[in-house]
Amino acid sequence: MNEKYFLPPPPKYRFTDLLKYIYNAYTFNPFISIPLFIRDSINSINSIVFFVIIIYLLSLTSYPTPENLLRLFRKNSNLVIILILISLLIYVSIYSLASSYYWCMLIPVSIKIFREEDSSTSDMLDGIKNVRKIFRAIFTVNLVIALIPASILLFLLKYLLNFANISSILFLITLSIIAFIIYLILNFFSIYVPYIAYFYNLNPFKCISESIRLVVKTFLDLIVYIVIRITAISIIGIVVFLFELISISISNMIAFIFSAIIIPIIDIALFGIFYQQISYIVPFRRKKSLKAIFSKYFKKGLIELKKFIIDLNSYPYILLSILILILSIYLGLWIANTYLHSIIGYIIKKGRINPIFSKYFPFSIATEIFFNNWKVSITSSVGGIATPIPPIAIETLNGIILGIIFSNISIKEFTILIMPHGIIELPCFLISIAMGIRLGIIFFLNRERLSNELRRAVLLSIGLSPLFFIAALVEAYITPFLARNILGWS
Repeated sequence: MNEKYFLPPPPKYRFTDLLKYIYNAYTFNPFISIPLFIRDSINSINSIVFFVIIIYLLSLTSYPTPENLLRLFRKNSNLVIILILISLLIYVSIYSLASSYYWCMLIPVSIKIFREEDSSTSDMLDGIKNVRKIFRAIFTVNLVIALIPASILLFLLKYLLNFANISSILFLITLSIIAFIIYLILNFFSIYVPYIAYFYNLNPFKCISESIRLVVKTFLDLIVYIVIRITAISIIGIVVFLFELISISISNMIAFIFSAIIIPIIDIALFGIFYQQISYIVPFRRKKSLKAIFSKYFKKGLIELKKFIIDLNSYPYILLSILILILSIYLGLWIANTYLHSIIGYIIKKGRINPIFSKYFPFSIATEIFFNNWKVSITSSVGGIATPIPPIAIETLNGIILGIIFSNISIKEFTILIMPHGIIELPCFLISIAMGIRLGIIFFLNRERLSNELRRAVLLSIGLSPLFFIAALVEAYITPFLARNILGWS
């Protein structure tokens, strides 16, 4: 008698189950956060674009009061709308490119995790070959998502600038809400587009239709994903608010933890929901102590920092980063004296210490400064993975801002307000930028070294963390003291 044996189908894991397994994988390889910092680095190019547009608009008015700005926008409504459209197109292009790199690097790592295999930076870099096809799909989706609500808002903005009254403002608010709802719906139904584009050679619109089909099929898991994400953001907001009630600011620290740990884990779990539709998942049950792994990488980071500093091959990149900073500062001085001369007093308030120094405990301010600066350092050092443009853009923007500040302070004020923490902080930034530029050049010259160099860039950023923390302590404790007692600022 012949008997037929059938293997049971592989189990389907819920979104909440996947979160636990991905956290286990994170304890083995916290480097899965790298794609997010690379995405942030590429997105920083948008900051330069918006900065240029804002400076241009500010230069058109003598005094940037709300009344003058409204009058300016009414007088140049067509120009404002054209600038908004150009900005939107640039933003969508850069954001789509950043998202493409993010998913191209995160998906191969995710596949390894769902096979219960160890992942590495090499796996991330292997995925970069899919950037073009993912970019086509994501750019198409983002353009459609952005243009539909944006066209409604631009039409209403032009109407509002010419006929501002209570009823038109209420009408604008109502249609803004409708446009936002349309934006959310389009985002929801196109959520699987990057994954479909990665695995299949489909045109962007076919990717969208396939995404809609899968969204309907996995609707409940996606609702859980959205609820968890909203809940996490809400809890973070409540925690930040409660700490602010006792004069402790933790927003930058929480934002760093959310972006470096929580977002990659949630996004990989979302990919897992899709991946189960085309394959099976092996739960990642192994787990390590996060404390032990962070201690391990902290020691390696200090060693890597020492290697980078004593390596003579690093100095051409350091000198290049210094040159870019100097040119950016001069550009900032020129902008301040040429375009912002009449309004610089509105931008920089002399004689007053930032109110946050009296609102919060100094140590919490130091922590906030540290996490903000350290995140910029990480995005700068790993952001040159495909081109040195992102780290250069980050340095250029910061240099221009420094130049604008320098244009309105004296040598004595510079010595008191900038030098104490800047003497530690600035070299750290220059090293981060130098590493980012080096990474971008190696991408073009010797890709075989790229995986090792990317790992070195992350370790270098970790090695710089104690120096950034010392600089933050100086800025939070010593700088306000000197400003009060030497400059007489209040």
